[in-house]
Amino acid sequence: AAAAFAIGVLTVTLLNPLAAAFSARYESDRANLMENYLTDAPKEVWLRQGDDRTQMVIHAKQRDTTQGRVRLTGVSLFVYQKNKQGIPEFKRRLEAAEAQLYPGYWKLTDVREAAAGESSVRSESLSIRSTLDAESAMERFAAPESVSFWRLPDAIRLTEQAGFSANGYRLRFQQLLATPILFAAMLILAAAFSLRLARLGGLAGLAGAGVGLGFVVFFFNEFSGALANADIIPLFAAAWAPPVVALLSGLALLCYTEDG
Repeated sequence: AAAAFAIGVLTVTLLNPLAAAFSARYESDRANLMENYLTDAPKEVWLRQGDDRTQMVIHAKQRDTTQGRVRLTGVSLFVYQKNKQGIPEFKRRLEAAEAQLYPGYWKLTDVREAAAGESSVRSESLSIRSTLDAESAMERFAAPESVSFWRLPDAIRLTEQAGFSANGYRLRFQQLLATPILFAAMLILAAAFSLRLARLGGLAGLAGAGVGLGFVVFFFNEFSGALANADIIPLFAAAWAPPVVALLSGLALLCYTEDG
């Protein structure tokens, strides 16, 4: 169980970032390959960024996230500023033919800017401060499973700053933290099912029961995650209940098998 716990720690801290990087690369390449598949209509993209004072909603018709860059075309930016009561108020809108994300700012090309009650102003290029970087922006297009363990705290913070719900990222983070305990619990369950002496018979049924119980734990884990995503149960309970229940069940079964 201790060895399984250590393997779980290595899985979360080392293997998960590698798997997340491959998963993110797969989603990015798949999105680029399927961009115009079976349809000529460009795919719409929505992003949101902000801080305590300003919120910005970004809408674009196409995107390019190859080679670690983010380039949007057909861009509309809606800028809101919070008043003293904390309510966002519309301030201005920007239309741009293209927007490319650089460290700390968006570079807009062929821009038309208009504020409420004012005429529009055109400019060839314009820079807008951004709280996103290329990696965090691409994470907005990806599932929580495509974000590495080390990037999840930043993803949660930036998502909540932008006014979105970060429940998916929070659940994923808690599930990864609970992974070492889940590994240890599964090994204790396996030990409990492997202690029967061969001469007593019934080993095939015992092995089948062990495999079945493994599927039950897996289903319980997935079901808890679905309930948390639907806001039916707390995220912490959904992430930690399956490994803790599996651990306690394994210890109880182990004690019963050993002591009768």
